[in-house]
Amino acid sequence: MKIFRKDVSDRSEKEIRNEIELQNIVYKRLNCTPKIIATDYKTYIDMEDLEEMCIADMYGEDINAIPNYIREQIYKIIIDLYLECNIEYTDITPYNFIEKDSTVYIIDFGDAKLVEKNWFLKEVFLNKRIHEWNSDFK
Repeated sequence: MKIFRKDVSDRSEKEIRNEIELQNIVYKRLNCTPKIIATDYKTYIDMEDLEEMCIADMYGEDINAIPNYIREQIYKIIIDLYLECNIEYTDITPYNFIEKDSTVYIIDFGDAKLVEKNWFLKEVFLNKRIHEWNSDFK
């Protein structure tokens, strides 16, 4: 297995622990994120390398350029995070999703948190689709 080393030296230990805890929850419950292998809780998080580019690098930043089956999987992932894992993931951009073998994975739980209702997610869930990226993260 190849390892991807994420630099987290700009974060506090508390933020790093939160990111790892949430990613581990998602890995165990939904299996749609890379497995965390190791960390020093100060400078890095080692995780499984999916060996693919993010959605933005594959298709660009325009949400309309992303194939529908990928957008549908992204939608299902964020709903499952919210409803099944009690995780609010608002950093919804094409940089935080990877497609490998027609399956979409989510990465970067640095801004995720345990449920606290968010205007963007409410709108997405009510409309039952993602029609734009979250403007809070542009």
